Amino acid sequence: MEKLSDEKILEMYLSNDLNRKIYKNLDKNGWTISQKKRFFDIVFTVLDVITYYEWSWVKKWDYLKSYLAQLSPNYQKTIVFFANIIAENRLDIKDVDAKSLFDFLKDLEYGSNKNVNRDLLQTQIIGSDLKTTIEGFCHVRGFVKSQDEIIADFISDNESEIRKRLVPETIIASNLDLQKRISDHISEYVKHDIELDGGYRYLWKNDNPLKEIDAQPFIKILLNKYCNDNKVYISRESKVANGNVDFTFTDGEHRICLEIKNAHHDYVDEAIITQLPKYMDGDKTKHGVYLVLWYKSVNGFLRPKNYTTIDELQRKLESAIPTDYNIDVIIIDCTKPSMPSKIKTTRA
Repeated sequence: MEKLSDEKILEMYLSNDLNRKIYKNLDKNGWTISQKKRFFDIVFTVLDVITYYEWSWVKKWDYLKSYLAQLSPNYQKTIVFFANIIAENRLDIKDVDAKSLFDFLKDLEYGSNKNVNRDLLQTQIIGSDLKTTIEGFCHVRGFVKSQDEIIADFISDNESEIRKRLVPETIIASNLDLQKRISDHISEYVKHDIELDGGYRYLWKNDNPLKEIDAQPFIKILLNKYCNDNKVYISRESKVANGNVDFTFTDGEHRICLEIKNAHHDYVDEAIITQLPKYMDGDKTKHGVYLVLWYKSVNGFLRPKNYTTIDELQRKLESAIPTDYNIDVIIIDCTKPSMPSKIKTTRA
């Protein structure tokens, strides 16, 4: 197949009105054909990653930082500026994870963003569904919609009603059901993002673990998409029972509470008996999640002193759950990983 010229590729891009306006703006500033083509390629790659790559939030953010780090600070800022214009004016992005990525990009310190991870940039980008990948590619670039895309839009616009009719089991049936869904998502996906996909880095400041209140925004980012997709509202630091519960989850009818504690907190084994149940009573629910962040390692952070392993703390907390309350205990390993040959675990 003959390789398309820069002019031919730009001609495809310029079939869209907004792309043409951006092109004219670049033209006024004396950009060459090859410079304009490279500019659009980079902008659309940023939008590809945000809108349809089948990656976790953490991996997307790490990739975007590394991808942009190949550019000068001013060019990074220009790319993010125009990517945001396209997203706001043409792509109609509603996904909460995508919105948070744009917010992080706008706050990125471009002058200090210089670390390029070549291995990460070589990651295969094609998703498991080739049709969806191609449609996403065309949508981001403003190409004309196909009949399949129109059908996909209809399904997306009517997703809630279709799911109620075809998949009734997705409807939340009780507080216990909501608790199980949130706990399962944290255990399967949030733990994976933090323990195995680099998310632990956002829970440390230099060599010190973040305080619980400072860890909340990142934990919320990892929960946002699931809650949005399942029509569950998540509120942070809600006032209940003369205090502030870290997170409350509700679908409008059912409700659960989630409290976060660092494993080295002085009262980690008492808050599950006193603090969380009080919040649950204030929120009129008997269902909750106690999420504990573990930072202790053999050659690193040395607390908590009272517990040697994650499993030891897990057993202690589960045995302390008060009668008449249904609380799931989830502990996430937030330690900084060692090289595989040097790992000395504190799990068991």
